[in-house]
Amino acid sequence: MKQVISLLLSLFLCSVTTKAQDHPVENQVFDEITQLEFTNDGRPVIFTQSGDHLVHVLNSTTFKPEIKLVPKGRGPGEIQTQYAAFLESNNDRVFLIGPDKRMIGYNFSGELIFEKFIEVLSPGLTNQKNPTMFIKDNYLFVSSGHPLMSSAKPDESIPFIQMIDTANTEVVYEFTMTLEQLAFEDFDVVEKVNFLKLQPELIMINERLSVLTINGLPYFYFFVNGEFVKRKKIEADFEVEYVTSTKKRFGDNVGVRTPSNINSIQLIEDDHLLISYGNIHQEIPVGYSVFRIDHSPKSSLNDEIKVTKITDQKITGFEDLSELNLTYHAGKLFIHNNYDWLAHQIYVIKQADLGF
Repeated sequence: MKQVISLLLSLFLCSVTTKAQDHPVENQVFDEITQLEFTNDGRPVIFTQSGDHLVHVLNSTTFKPEIKLVPKGRGPGEIQTQYAAFLESNNDRVFLIGPDKRMIGYNFSGELIFEKFIEVLSPGLTNQKNPTMFIKDNYLFVSSGHPLMSSAKPDESIPFIQMIDTANTEVVYEFTMTLEQLAFEDFDVVEKVNFLKLQPELIMINERLSVLTINGLPYFYFFVNGEFVKRKKIEADFEVEYVTSTKKRFGDNVGVRTPSNINSIQLIEDDHLLISYGNIHQEIPVGYSVFRIDHSPKSSLNDEIKVTKITDQKITGFEDLSELNLTYHAGKLFIHNNYDWLAHQIYVIKQADLGF
């Protein structure tokens, strides 16, 4: 039944899409795209939730699938559903985490190079959309998925990112902030629902400086050597507001609508951050902004950090996609729906203006 529904949905999405198919990747159809990355030599790698395999390596010229990795299943070397994924772009390897807390890795030759159960992974990882996952110096950095509780105290430390030793699978560090540092202004929303799911993403700008973003909150949170040091507000020309609502079919349960002001984030050219925003169902215009991060290390973690908005561009012609996930590569913007169950195709803006 699920396969039938997936097929009907794919046909429906294809039928309502009216964009010109003038890039070869736009002719490809996939099952529930979660993310798109590129290797150092320009090969696109698509991660999916469904299909017989969950990773698809495309040809860099024809954009047709060449390699399939990570069989969908419950056996050794298989994953039933991917919770998080990472492309090691310089070594042509992929790593995925599944619902049973197993992390597996494959190289592009199809060899299973890593498979390990990681007990310390947070259960909250299952509630996130495209969570942080990357490996650096044999340490796994992954979203903790800790919710914001209505009982939280202003000085209570909230873990956002776990740093796990892949050798002994132990947590060696956590990136944390207090409620006061988080600067969550709509706390009455949390009190109505008892807790709020948070979607943190961490990007390491250099060996010393990292930036954390949380979907729905208009801030860059900067960490120096793993310690929170300051936040910078992301100004927007639309209202950033959490909304609660109830639906009769769900009884008295209260739901929360997270404002779509940081749908995706990507580090470009080592010191520029690309973020996408917008959702037609929230009446938030669809577009992207680029920020330059100027960083001067100082003593005692008092680094000078300057954030400059370089450009802000609205995107038109994608009205049938409710929320955009952007990947920039070689002068082009590759777009898919940020909701994986609606993401079956990739679209391209060929001449993207990033302002630099």
